[in-house]
Amino acid sequence: MVGVLGMVLYKMIYSFNIANGYRFTSLLFLGISAIINVVSNLLFIPKGGIIAAAWCSVISYLLCGLCFAAFFCKKTNIHIYKLLVPQREDLVMLKGFLERNLLHKTKGE
Repeated sequence: MVGVLGMVLYKMIYSFNIANGYRFTSLLFLGISAIINVVSNLLFIPKGGIIAAAWCSVISYLLCGLCFAAFFCKKTNIHIYKLLVPQREDLVMLKGFLERNLLHKTKGE
């Protein structure tokens, strides 16, 4: 579950990168992440087994996600805090969405 944050960041920002012409940057970040994963697996699996493999994957996923997040924040001038922590306006939009799409459906049934 720990590596999920990295993968969520990657999945969200990858589309932004492709749409804005940063295909090579996305490939670079993914390549670096894959190399880190393979090298760390070669170093740590012999002693740590499957637990080491899991941690190597988690670390590479997080690094990948953080690279994507840092690049996104630099290109959009959005502070990393605003990207990672829901803001008041985000919660207001979520509440409105839920009210329009979930609450009305349960009332009408």
